[in-house]
Amino acid sequence: MRTAAAKAAGESIRALRELAGLTVTQTAQLTGRSPSYLSRVENGKAAHVTDKYIANTVGALSQYIANPVGAEKSNPAA
Repeated sequence: MRTAAAKAAGESIRALRELAGLTVTQTAQLTGRSPSYLSRVENGKAAHVTDKYIANTVGALSQYIANPVGAEKSNPAA
């Protein structure tokens, strides 16, 4: 899905990741996806981005921001 909505979602994910102070690799580990997939999502170039993936990734990043120490132990995006 290469729509304006997918691009906006990717930009939001990148903004949250940067706010959390995480690298693409760290975020990929947190969400259970590959760094290359996450990079494609952030750049609006991923072919198939589901609403569930976006919600889970935003949720995982939000949880990490709220509780950086404990967030690594529970992974809502898995």
